[in-house]
Amino acid sequence: MSYNVNDPAPTDKLRNWPSSVTTNEWPRLKAMIAADHVFNNSALVDDGYHTVIHFQNQVADPATIAGVTTQFTKTVDVQNELFIKTNLGNVRQITGPSNPVTNGYTFMTNGFIMQWGVYTAPVTGVPQTGTIAFQAGAGAFITKVFTVQITFIGVEDDANNTMQVNTVTPSSFKWQTTNGGINAYTGFYWFAIGV
Repeated sequence: MSYNVNDPAPTDKLRNWPSSVTTNEWPRLKAMIAADHVFNNSALVDDGYHTVIHFQNQVADPATIAGVTTQFTKTVDVQNELFIKTNLGNVRQITGPSNPVTNGYTFMTNGFIMQWGVYTAPVTGVPQTGTIAFQAGAGAFITKVFTVQITFIGVEDDANNTMQVNTVTPSSFKWQTTNGGINAYTGFYWFAIGV
């Protein structure tokens, strides 16, 4: 039996549905609903609850709908990730490959990204400068870095040895040591938060 777009007609009452509805469309509808939902065909409390949610991956962000939050997936690097688009059109990635390594990153569900790393070259008493590149790709900062924190590694006997963070962009930050003593630190840890 082939699908008939006119069955049931808008005026058909449930008790009078044509046989094509019960033999063709109803089993198909039941299969579609049951694919991702509890479907007991009864009045149990969990009827209609999701069992799993399958997403068709999006090539582009869906259109903004006033008053509606949209959840969708799209590919980041080579992996499908989950996103939310608010009713105001703001898109936030809410999943991502947390990267728990020495120089890594992770996502927070509110849209913030955290990155961290270690610089392992000696930081001597002579004033020095350098640039640290932030993670690119999946963990990249998109628009802004709010803070960069630095902690020296090692023991220094000169309390005047300080470090400052200079120019910060979504792709990197510049650092500089000042007033160094004779001994050297063995490097520093850094931590950054942004979006």
